[in-house]
Amino acid sequence: MKLKGIEELSKELKIDKEELREKLWVKIIKEGKKWEKGITHKMDPFDVEVIVGTVEGIHPTQPHFPMQLGWDLTVAKYKLYDEIGMLMMGRYKGYPGETPQDVEKLENWSINLALDYLGCSKVADSLSELYKCVVERTANRSWGHKIENKKFKFSTKEVLQELIK
Repeated sequence: MKLKGIEELSKELKIDKEELREKLWVKIIKEGKKWEKGITHKMDPFDVEVIVGTVEGIHPTQPHFPMQLGWDLTVAKYKLYDEIGMLMMGRYKGYPGETPQDVEKLENWSINLALDYLGCSKVADSLSELYKCVVERTANRSWGHKIENKKFKFSTKEVLQELIK
């Protein structure tokens, strides 16, 4: 079963996505600094591939953003929280040939990734487990991939409600 995402929850909870992205940026940067030390991320190449693959799946006709995300995470090796912080500031938009629908899909994907990072940071026991949680939840939303670890099955709605209260 696929997790509920911001697409459904924003209507249900009447959320202003612009305000939400601003709150998420602050929270992601604060939380990320606790988890990810050093200059680059410590993600397994497969995990990076899954994250980039989820973007390619929702954005198949537009290669520019997936290529940028892939470069950010494989060559520059930005820490995941830094990348999510940039996404909250709009890094997913402004690419050649994009449509308003493309931007909305990528905004939703970015917000879901940020909410997952925050939720995973509460249940993970290590940095590698944090990454695994984020990747499993991202793969679930994109492809219906089964979430193996029971503690990764937390409610996105609860993470969101805690953030907006």
